[in-house]
Amino acid sequence: MFIVRKTGNGDEICVPEPLAKPGCADNPPSFHHIDESVGSSDSLALARSTYDSANPALAWNEHLRMDAFKVFVE
Repeated sequence: MFIVRKTGNGDEICVPEPLAKPGCADNPPSFHHIDESVGSSDSLALARSTYDSANPALAWNEHLRMDAFKVFVE
């Protein structure tokens, strides 16, 4: 799972194949890209607020495997 803006004004990131699908698209169940702008001081708050967001495009809680080890890199 990756939280970052896909398109924008030069601060976007497109994850290439084979992790993502062509055109920065998600590649379930292996990879999900949450298209959200992240500032220099709000990354942890953003990860927490989007975890179970009412907006299905931002919510990433259902993409986690409960038996898998998790690592958060800020």
